[in-house]
Amino acid sequence: MFRKNIIAVVILILIVFPTIAKTNKNNVTAQKTTTKLVSFGLNLDGFEDALLAQILSYQKADVLISRYPRWIPGVRAFQIMAKHQGIDIVWGSATKERFDTYLPVKFPIYKGLIGWRLALVTQANQQIFADVSTLDELRAFNPGQRLNWADYKIYKENGFTIASGSSRRALAEMLLLDRFDFFPRGVIEIEMEQREYTNMSIVLDPHLLIRYKSAFVFYVAKDNLELAKILTEGLHKAKADGSFDRLFEHHFKTLFERLDLPNRKIIQLKNSLLPKEMLDIDEHFWISPKTLLDTIPSPIVSDHKNTGLAQ
Repeated sequence: MFRKNIIAVVILILIVFPTIAKTNKNNVTAQKTTTKLVSFGLNLDGFEDALLAQILSYQKADVLISRYPRWIPGVRAFQIMAKHQGIDIVWGSATKERFDTYLPVKFPIYKGLIGWRLALVTQANQQIFADVSTLDELRAFNPGQRLNWADYKIYKENGFTIASGSSRRALAEMLLLDRFDFFPRGVIEIEMEQREYTNMSIVLDPHLLIRYKSAFVFYVAKDNLELAKILTEGLHKAKADGSFDRLFEHHFKTLFERLDLPNRKIIQLKNSLLPKEMLDIDEHFWISPKTLLDTIPSPIVSDHKNTGLAQ
């Protein structure tokens, strides 16, 4: 009887253990996870989403990037990111204060296009800048800005007398009342805003391009060194293989044509808010008003896997 019991136990072990091993193997496979990242920032026709997807495609691991589900003030987004409470990546202006507080990826993701401004003026004053070609001549006219915008400080630094308003809508109404002469807005947002003013006799000045060196960069929490490294390496790989330039051209080339940017008179402003580290970045990372893109490298065939992008 004892021998029969031993034989039964051995058979049981042979049957059960392979099953356990197989189960454990399956569990290991099931436990394979996808890294999930959440981003927050401007949405310029999907450019940022496409760029992040390209950056993360160079990773061997599965990475899923999605947008924060609702719009919140930028200050709040940075706070959430810094505390690791649901946002991993925020993009915004490169400033000394933010460079000190968060971990920046020092790469101008809009090639400096964020620092290009066109002027909204009243229909009656649409030729107001026809004879203006220098900064001194432009200083004779007053811009309108919100007091807490970085642009307010930049125009102040460059010697302008500035009218302040509580909101974009309030500034548009003040412009119509001749409280100031022009309302400078970024080239990447001005067409959208123009549609809001369709019935307000506000038009786009056809003459000037006001330009100062500025950049939007990706930020991560100060202690998130690994993600900063991934973003930095991915951006430089995208620049090297041409995918960054092709994305930029795809999203912004027609903007240059519609706004006639290459043929406008350029007024250059100083911007002391830009961190010195950004001033040291090579010129081929920035866009020129006269040329949308320099030579775009040919596509490079890569065996990198595509990264899923959740909308």
